[in-house]
Amino acid sequence: MAEFKLPKVKQGGKTARFERGAEHRSTTETIRVTVDFEPELHRRLKIYAAMEGKRLAELIRQWTDENTRGIPE
Repeated sequence: MAEFKLPKVKQGGKTARFERGAEHRSTTETIRVTVDFEPELHRRLKIYAAMEGKRLAELIRQWTDENTRGIPE
């Protein structure tokens, strides 16, 4: 299997550090949800998020928003 290196993300001339709990939090009220993923799926999602330059939580929020837009509130 080929070795995968996570891309470095540049922000304001500095390399961004991905730290637990450092993701952008909305100023509006949010609800925390816990989802269990199988390890291989979690790994693929983390790799995909890194390739997109996003946090995993951001990727999941974006996907969820895009795929539930037509559902009445």
